[in-house]
Amino acid sequence: MDMSSGRPRVVIADDHALLREAARHVLEVAGIAVVGDAADGYQTLALTTRLAPDVLVLDLAMQRPSGIEVIDALAERAPAVRVLVLTASADPDDVAAAIAHGAYGYLTKDAHPDALPCAVRLAFTGQLALPRDSARMLLRAARAHIGASERMSRSERTARAACALLSAREQRILSLLASGAPNGSIGRTLAISEHTVKQHVTRIFEKLEVCNRVQAAVVAERARIVR
Repeated sequence: MDMSSGRPRVVIADDHALLREAARHVLEVAGIAVVGDAADGYQTLALTTRLAPDVLVLDLAMQRPSGIEVIDALAERAPAVRVLVLTASADPDDVAAAIAHGAYGYLTKDAHPDALPCAVRLAFTGQLALPRDSARMLLRAARAHIGASERMSRSERTARAACALLSAREQRILSLLASGAPNGSIGRTLAISEHTVKQHVTRIFEKLEVCNRVQAAVVAERARIVR
């Protein structure tokens, strides 16, 4: 993943050819390179593993295997690929499941076309891409889903021990992150640059051994450092 160019490489996975072509057009007009597309789960896994794109735009309703199963498989086969879900369902449970399994964002197919390249760029830079008007609600749903997942379980004591590894500044950033604040807002609150915030967030993820902002938020809430 080469973020220095600022131009994400994308694979689109959807079982409808018309949707794939429409998404390709929207992304390419926005200056984002689409390097391939796939029509089912097996094609998606094979193509994504071979091409190693920066972002996979994925429909949850994929067949053979499902979208969630694709996300899980890519966590092992191509962990550097960031998955952005683009699907028909607006069900909060589906959003929660996708984020809990490692997706970097979630869009519904009735979103404005401009939302897709914006979401791709957010996922490309490691930020969670969710509709602004519902982000807080979806984060709460995702945290609840993760809390019920055995593979993500952490006791309060373990969470506190993990957060004890963070500096005071990192704990403050984690608290803001867990409240749903994006990097730009965190930077303005703390009077630091967005680039500096991103560096802190990366170190926080490493210290907490988590992969994304929702997982970090779960640890923060269990450690009771959310303000």
